[in-house]
Amino acid sequence: NSDMGADEFIDDDGDGMADYLQTVTVVVADQRGAWDQSGDHDENDDSTYTGRLAGTTRRSYFIFPLDGVSGTVVAALLQLEVVDYTSTLISDTLDVYDVTTAAATLEASGSGATGIFNDLGGGTRYAQRDVGPGDVGQVLQISLPASAISAINAQLGGPFAVGLHLNFFGVSPTEYITFSTGTETRVHRLIVATE
Repeated sequence: NSDMGADEFIDDDGDGMADYLQTVTVVVADQRGAWDQSGDHDENDDSTYTGRLAGTTRRSYFIFPLDGVSGTVVAALLQLEVVDYTSTLISDTLDVYDVTTAAATLEASGSGATGIFNDLGGGTRYAQRDVGPGDVGQVLQISLPASAISAINAQLGGPFAVGLHLNFFGVSPTEYITFSTGTETRVHRLIVATE
């Protein structure tokens, strides 16, 4: 039976729009880092320790430049490579949050800026994901919800940032996940579908 000319409707992301009508753009994070609980950050430190490091809590961030994205974003996927997971437990919970701090302020060195630290783990939670030692060397695939997609659309042409916070279930002074330990190349991407 011939089906020549058939227009099959495939909607892998469930947004009600046929996939062939969408454009996929991969946006690589151009800035990253972490702020500690004292509100301290060094703009030259690209490590993304997220959790407790020697008793000091750190929250990380990634900034994605959206100047190359056109159209309306209808789906978004965050991809983060796990470099290390250190904990006495088999897993902890990673939260992905919105960020209201301006990207330039987020990236700049600072001291005593506890409001920025709080911003990276408060506000609107976009996603939650359990992480453990089995994730080391893997790329986490984190689907972002409508609230994040709305924020991405509002930031088109400029930077979009996410904050990462680790929920602790252990009592160790060192319990963290990291996505980079310095300036080395890692997978830190935002994949968006537009129509």
